[in-house]
Amino acid sequence: MGKMHPPPRRRWFLWALASALIALTVMSAWRTLALRDELRSQVASQLEGQLQDRVSAWEEGIFTQLNDALEIAASNPADSWLAQAQIRQREAWFDSLYAWRPQRVVSVRGQLREEPAEFVFPLEPPSEGLDNFTRVDCLRKATEEVGNDADVEVLAEANLRACKKEPIAVRMFAASQSAVLLARQKKYEQAILALDSSGVDPGVSLRFGIQRGLDPYRLSIQRLQRADYLLKLGRNAEGLAVYEDTGTEIASLDAPELDDLVQYLRRPIIRELRSHGKKEAASRLESAAAQSERRLRAWEEIGQRILPRPPSRATEAPRFIYDQYSDTPFLLFYGPVRNGEMGAALQLDQPLLIADFLATMRRYRQHLVVTDAKGNWVAGARTGGPISVQVPFSQTLTHLRVGLRQGAVDESVARLDNQWALPLVVIAVFVILGLLALVAQLRADQRQEQLLIRQREFTARVTHELKTPLAGIRVIAENIEFGVYKTAQEQRDNARAIVREADRLAQRVDEILTVAKERKPPEPTLFDPEEAALEAIEDWGPRLQHAGVQLHADLHPVESIRGDYAAVRDAIACLLDNTLKYRNESRTDSQVWFSMKQDGSHVVIEVSDNGIGVPAAMRRSIFEKFVRVEGPHRGTAGGHGLGLALVKDVAKQHGGSAECWEGVDGGARFVVRLSSSGT
Repeated sequence: MGKMHPPPRRRWFLWALASALIALTVMSAWRTLALRDELRSQVASQLEGQLQDRVSAWEEGIFTQLNDALEIAASNPADSWLAQAQIRQREAWFDSLYAWRPQRVVSVRGQLREEPAEFVFPLEPPSEGLDNFTRVDCLRKATEEVGNDADVEVLAEANLRACKKEPIAVRMFAASQSAVLLARQKKYEQAILALDSSGVDPGVSLRFGIQRGLDPYRLSIQRLQRADYLLKLGRNAEGLAVYEDTGTEIASLDAPELDDLVQYLRRPIIRELRSHGKKEAASRLESAAAQSERRLRAWEEIGQRILPRPPSRATEAPRFIYDQYSDTPFLLFYGPVRNGEMGAALQLDQPLLIADFLATMRRYRQHLVVTDAKGNWVAGARTGGPISVQVPFSQTLTHLRVGLRQGAVDESVARLDNQWALPLVVIAVFVILGLLALVAQLRADQRQEQLLIRQREFTARVTHELKTPLAGIRVIAENIEFGVYKTAQEQRDNARAIVREADRLAQRVDEILTVAKERKPPEPTLFDPEEAALEAIEDWGPRLQHAGVQLHADLHPVESIRGDYAAVRDAIACLLDNTLKYRNESRTDSQVWFSMKQDGSHVVIEVSDNGIGVPAAMRRSIFEKFVRVEGPHRGTAGGHGLGLALVKDVAKQHGGSAECWEGVDGGARFVVRLSSSGT
């Protein structure tokens, strides 16, 4: 008989359906990717429009605030300092206010005269007008009085006494010079007392001193001297506090007041703070120093480039001017105010202005980035992929660009994905289920074909094994009928042969009936598996011994099993039968090892031999029905591939398993695990 296959039309249909599902899957995946690319492009375009709208709205708001601030600042030049303080308190990005009177032509006694442009705010601070102490008469007189060779303390005292009735600027200068003389001799306590002799409160702020007409430069010098002397005396906390307070006050001054003082911020103030471990204060003053330098640079820019220009028309719109490429970049917003009678400018802190913009972009802030025209990072997100969307500042920071990194596009696409992900998932699930069903069907066809092949082989073997004893019986019976056997002994021998062949025939019939009928396990009972093993050993031990096979039994106490006693006994008997069938007849020391032991919640039965064994590739399939290891020297007792299938079924019925491993010297080892009752 030839092999049986599924009908050709059915097989063709299955492959066609599988191909269609695969094609559908590929097309769906391709279309999904195409849709995602199209969606990504649409999302990027939508984000670009939204970002431009947000930027424009923010710029409109900033322009409104700046125009209002210009008008307020220039409404009363005398109160510009108050307007500056109010704007600083209200807007973190505001730094300084500048107001000036542009060039104009005035009539004086009937004559026209051109007056140059001049600052109205901030104004130059008061100056002491002293170049060096040799030009101060009281100091010169003190030196002449005591002589050039006089003791330092005597000369310092003479200086202070001689200048005692001079104006405050001269007294401060004399006090500083006397302190220097004393400090050279390391007389720091006397130097501090000399500084105090000027009559100026050592705690007076620079701003208050300027309002009293004191030179901020001289005030700063005296405070820095005091801080240095305190450090020399080991009074570090006091000295560093003076340094920090002085640096903070210098950084808060207006540009003209900074002109001679900004140099002291970095040296010695920041240097001393950093060298004494005040890193946080030093870092804060570093930022303040940079801001002060930008303030000074902007003031110089207004004085050198804006003031000399012809007066602006009253209708001219305010605009920005910036310098981003110098060491001290600044950002100014300036224009005419009071119908062109005055000009005003607001200096803005660019980092804080950008921070204000970023704060208004809460939705995309995680992916928002600000760059310069060359694409260099300025502020915002440093991570999140490349910049996918970018728009310019059209009115304010026109030298900068605003961008969104790829992460913003990905998040928006992901949110949209959720809207149509369910239909795609449903399609994918059905496609996968269809493919799995096809695979299962093909595998089932293969298994059915293999089962049919095994059944045909089983039928052929059974037919052969049934015909052989029947033919023998027929021949012997015919010989008896024809009187071939004359003696009584010959007749008895042939009668016994008929009985043997009849027994063999009955055994084969029983095996066929076992396969044909459905086994119904009896009601489970509690029994001792050791008894089932002993019964099987008693039955098969003599047979093994008669065949020259030595049996070794090692039975340990085990727990009881709830199940089918007869089935367990038959399974053990089947394993012992196999050791006899598949012994290595070329060996003179054929042996079988039987063991039973408890392993946790299972009773483990092992049967090992040193016979011909089972090939590694078939150690799993031999537990299936009708499977036998074919080939020469594969045993002499026959069989139909049913015994080990029975062993596996019994093991599964009792909550266990059956496995085949390599035994001794190439033999086989069968391990059966049965679940015990625990009693």
